[in-house]
Amino acid sequence: MRSYTQTDFYKATQILNTILKEKQPKTFDPQWIECQDGDLYKCLSRYFRTETGTVDWDAITVKQAADALKKWLEEIHHINPMGLAMAEIKNNPTTN
Repeated sequence: MRSYTQTDFYKATQILNTILKEKQPKTFDPQWIECQDGDLYKCLSRYFRTETGTVDWDAITVKQAADALKKWLEEIHHINPMGLAMAEIKNNPTTN
């Protein structure tokens, strides 16, 4: 079991990059990361946050290889404060 601290951002992003290279998923998202390495997910979601308190997936994914960035599904899974997926909002004429 891995143990991470707040200063392990570089280490954590490198481990994620290694997992992505090894597994070669077609796509990935936070749930995929959690399934592959629960301790890594806990570290990322606990220590790497925005000023508003959400997980800073942008900062995490920008550290990944270019091909991995294409696979990132953050926008699809991004949840707004009302709990609606952003894709639902974009496709709903009453919210546009």
